[in-house]
Amino acid sequence: MNGLAGGLFLGLISAGVVLVLPTSVQIPVVGVALGVAGGVYVGFAFTGADSDQRRIQWIAVVSFLALGAMGIGVSAWLLVVGWLLHAAYDAWHHAGRRGDWVPHDYPMLCLSYDVVLAALAAYLALGLN
Repeated sequence: MNGLAGGLFLGLISAGVVLVLPTSVQIPVVGVALGVAGGVYVGFAFTGADSDQRRIQWIAVVSFLALGAMGIGVSAWLLVVGWLLHAAYDAWHHAGRRGDWVPHDYPMLCLSYDVVLAALAAYLALGLN
C-alpha cells in the first residue's frame, strides 16, 4: 500500500472511531490528535536531524498543539485550518526538504490522513454529527 492510500485508510478508520464516540468528546479528540500528529516529526528528528531541523520541528509541534487547543476551546474551524496546515507541512517535507530522518513514504501518508481529518473537523464544526 502506498503512502497516500495508507493515510486515506487510516484517516477513514480514525474518523469512524471519532464518530462513534460521544459527541461531547469528538472535537477534543480531533484537537488532541492534531497535536500528536505534529509531534511525530519531532520524534523522527531525534533519529538524525541537525539542531536547526529539530528546532523547526519543535516550533511546528508547538504551533499545531496551540491550534489544536484553540480548536477545542474557541472554534472547531481552527481544527480544519490546523489539519490543512499540517497537510501543507507534510507536502513541504515531501518536496525534498526532509532529511534521511523522515521515512520516505511518511509525508504522503500523513498528508492524506490530514485531509481526511480536516474533512472530519469541518463536519464536526458544521454540527452535522
